[in-house]
Amino acid sequence: MARGLEATWSLLSNRLRPAGWTSADAAGLPILPGLARADELRRGSIDHALRVTVPRTRRAFVYPARHFASELTDLDLPPMGLHLRLKRSVAISSFPPQSRIVLRALKRYGMIVADNGAPWYIGGTPRRDGMTTTCTPSTASGEATSRSSRRDRFRGPGA
Repeated sequence: MARGLEATWSLLSNRLRPAGWTSADAAGLPILPGLARADELRRGSIDHALRVTVPRTRRAFVYPARHFASELTDLDLPPMGLHLRLKRSVAISSFPPQSRIVLRALKRYGMIVADNGAPWYIGGTPRRDGMTTTCTPSTASGEATSRSSRRDRFRGPGA
């Protein structure tokens, strides 16, 4: 192994990676803290922000992200690390029980753009049965969500 190319840090610390460093996700964020976990769904509560993927991002990152993953400069695209929350006014009572757990977390803690990938994909940890806990806010009710209606449902900084 070439010297100086490895990254080491204490797992006992909450320090972020240096700005400009990536990780297993494009934003340079730790992955596990942003995943939905089966035990949280069983308990009925998720008490942290969730990580989300979007198809395209711009060449920028905002705290807590440490890295960008795009050459695109379109200001309509989100930067890595963008923190979004579901507006309190969005009605969630008609959603299935497990979807309401995720949606309540999105209202209270939000989601952070962490990688390029499937649209509005929230990942989860593997379950004991080998399946993975996942949810996409745009399809939680079985209906597609247009770009304009997403703007009505989610708010970012300053909104």
